[in-house]
Amino acid sequence: MLRLISDIYSRMTARRKTQFFMVLVLMLAGAVAEVFTFGAIVPFLGLLVNPGIADQQPLVAAALDAVAPLVGGTRLAAASLWFAVFAVLAASLRLALNWASMRFVFAVGADFGEVIFSRILQQPYTYHLQHNSSQTLAAVDKVGSMVMGLMAPMMQAGIAAVMVSVIFCAMLWVNPAVSLGTGVVFGSLYLGISTWAKQQQLMNGQLIADKSTLKIKALQEGLGAIRDVIIDGNHAVYTQHFSHADRAQRTAQSKNAVLASSPKYVVESIGMVLFVLLAYFMVSGAGGVSQAVPTLGALALGAQRLLPYMQNIYNGFASARGSTAVAEETLVLLALPLPIPPDSTKLKSVAGLPQGDRPVLELRDIHFAYSSETQPVLQGINLSITKGARVGFIGSTGSGKSTLIDLIMGLLPPTSGEILVDGDALSVEG
Repeated sequence: MLRLISDIYSRMTARRKTQFFMVLVLMLAGAVAEVFTFGAIVPFLGLLVNPGIADQQPLVAAALDAVAPLVGGTRLAAASLWFAVFAVLAASLRLALNWASMRFVFAVGADFGEVIFSRILQQPYTYHLQHNSSQTLAAVDKVGSMVMGLMAPMMQAGIAAVMVSVIFCAMLWVNPAVSLGTGVVFGSLYLGISTWAKQQQLMNGQLIADKSTLKIKALQEGLGAIRDVIIDGNHAVYTQHFSHADRAQRTAQSKNAVLASSPKYVVESIGMVLFVLLAYFMVSGAGGVSQAVPTLGALALGAQRLLPYMQNIYNGFASARGSTAVAEETLVLLALPLPIPPDSTKLKSVAGLPQGDRPVLELRDIHFAYSSETQPVLQGINLSITKGARVGFIGSTGSGKSTLIDLIMGLLPPTSGEILVDGDALSVEG
């Protein structure tokens, strides 16, 4: 997972990397706002139970007295205002962070889609002969799957991890023992479920990637041969091929969705039981309700903010595991080599071609096979074509006419032999 994330980051443009660090800054600002919101709940609940508690904290008392005249002159009203301000500020920063992070992720996806399409178009002709067009179309479409399945969830998981860290530290400040125990219990639950579900998510992810290619293949073949489909009445055959791949893919996606969302309900139920037990023991202990309420309120707010973020972390990793195969296929396309542009100094103009009967195009002992495992298509072809001549190729289907023309046009390199244009060897990017 870390390797995939590192590869994705390394292929971002300089502009996107700068935007990524801007998102990190906004992430830290949101975390600080969360801490202030969490910290404001303790004095607020303390004032509700015991109005005189503010005098024990000079800084808190000064902050309350500074705004008390604006809201009726009471410290409780001032505490309410401060808490509302912190809550609105934290929510605004979370909205801004969500907007910026999603804009960033989908902008990176747009960059990758453009790069992949450009690189595929620039591949030599042999690449396109060796790759089914449905595979290429599916691979380009998988950029969107990588964005939605890996990049967006991992961005949300990263934001959630920062929030969990600062909220947990604030909870430790309120009650170290209870907060540490809660963190260990919840963390262990999520870690155990994640470990248990890992292999199934990876298997489902590979199946989703494979079936996506088969769906595109069925669509392309069915629509591309629509005349034959209508004449032969083969609608059911192509529908069956598409349906088989689509249902298998949807089933795998539903399994991953269930694995991603199920831990939330288990952890929430256990958290409720633990909170009830904690409230019982704290109210029954020394200090009674007056000391228990502020602490319980702060811990309840912390847990209420903590659990969704922990679920986001789990969801992010669960979704990313299910999209690993798609992401790897996308990164392979991003790494496609670009052809070396021809040296313009070696190119000859049409005006420089010879006159008369001197051969302009010569094929000398040309042999060609599409791969080392297949039979040769052309063997021992010798041909001379002079400038201005009009030449046609006649032969039965499969005799190699199209292949020979592809060789002459420079789309394919010969397996052996040479092609000369005005005496110079024809250079083919293969």
